[in-house]
Amino acid sequence: GKCNSTEYAAYVAKTLAELRSDPYENNCHFVPQTVYVFGNSSVKNPTNPPFCQHVLKQENLTVAFNTLMAQFGLPLELEKHSNP
Repeated sequence: GKCNSTEYAAYVAKTLAELRSDPYENNCHFVPQTVYVFGNSSVKNPTNPPFCQHVLKQENLTVAFNTLMAQFGLPLELEKHSNP
């Protein structure tokens, strides 16, 4: 289509309408990342748990990642770096 504000506004309106009826439309590109990590709290469905079983926090990423890799017996480690 054309690249202008009218076409863009029409696309946004159409997409938002589709997402209201199916939030997983468009290959899940509009699904918030928190849904992948923590699950969708607005949908009570015990057969659809969160995707991630291990959430690593940025604050202690190196230690948490290395610990998780050791738990799975994988020889992978992050090294700690500091920005100058």
